[in-house]
Parts: sequence; structure tokens; C-alpha cells
Amino acid sequence: MTTIKAQFGDMAQSMHDCMSIAKYLDLNPTTPVPVGTPESDFDDARARYRLSKKHVVHMLNATAFEIAIKLLYKMDTGGDHPHNHNIHRMYRDLSDTSKSQVAKIYKQSVSELAAIEGDGNDGHLTLGELVQFQSLDEALKSNEDVMKNFKYDGAYKGKSSAMGSAIWNGETLWAFPPMPSSTFFPERLCNYVLHRMEIGTAAN
Repeated sequence: MTTIKAQFGDMAQSMHDCMSIAKYLDLNPTTPVPVGTPESDFDDARARYRLSKKHVVHMLNATAFEIAIKLLYKMDTGGDHPHNHNIHRMYRDLSDTSKSQVAKIYKQSVSELAAIEGDGNDGHLTLGELVQFQSLDEALKSNEDVMKNFKYDGAYKGKSSAMGSAIWNGETLWAFPPMPSSTFFPERLCNYVLHRMEIGTAAN
């Protein structure tokens, strides 16, 4: 990360750290129970801990997403990024190459999530049949709300995000167990941005 930090300061390191810690928390199966919890409450305590981890991961993923778009903005425009959370607007100002690559990464991530199969109350289902996933345009817009409000209200709004293993449909939130074989959108996007920094800053 030395070269990256020299070029882009602490932003790249922060993006990398958010993505790495989110991935660690998502893959860590540990569900500790606070000392003194009655045995009859163990299941509820573990469920609360799993949900708390998903809340933290969701916020970290949103932060990594925002920083990634801001770094692409800096590389593509040669100027400083706007100091707000409106990455939907920043995305529109990216180069065609950057926009195409971000869209490709997002589409791949959504397709893989939507294809995951499982057994539900209505029989054998895929996630794509169970929930509606945000489009990239919707994800860019909703990320601003996550950055501004999720840390206060913890509300999973609208269509489901494809950012991690917290999936919802407006009525139910599913906190999926560790999925080691999955690479979620934030990690793919961050890796693309880091690669761009290593090979050069401009995308035409």
C-alpha cells in the first residue's frame, strides 16, 4: 500500500481497511454470548450478535463504496472529489471506461447473489426469486442515505442491496451465514480501483 498512499493519501488505505474488515466480519462465524446470559437466552443473544455484525458490515461496505467512487473521480478528472456523499452525481462524471467497469462489476455481483439457491417456505428458491436487488443507479443513490442515516436508524430500505450478506425484501431481513466462495461487490470494486492505481491513474 506504500505506492498507493503516496499517490492518494490515506483515502486508499481507508477504503482497503473498510473492505478488509467488512470481509473479515462477514466470514467470521463466531457468535459470542455475553457473560452472565441465561442459557435460555443464548439463541436470542447469538441472533442479536449476528445482526449487529451485519449492521457494521453494511456501514463499512457503504463507506468503501463511497471512497472507491471518489478515488475513481480523482483519477478520471484530475481534481479533488466533492466533499459530500452524493456518489450518484460523481459517478456520472467518471470516464466511460470507469462507468462501464463499475457497471460490469456490479452486474456480475448481483447475478451471482441472485443465483444462490436454498429451500424456503415456498419450496426451492433462488435469492433472485425471493428479493428484488437494486440496480446500480439505485445503489449509488441509496448509498448516500446509508452514509447519512443508517448509523442512526439501522433501517434497510427499499430493494435489497447487493453489497453483502444482509439481504431483505421490505418485510424480512436475512442475515446469511459466512459465504466463503462469494466475492461481494465492494471487494470487487475496491480491487479494481487498487489495480487502476497500480497501472496508472487515467481511464479514457
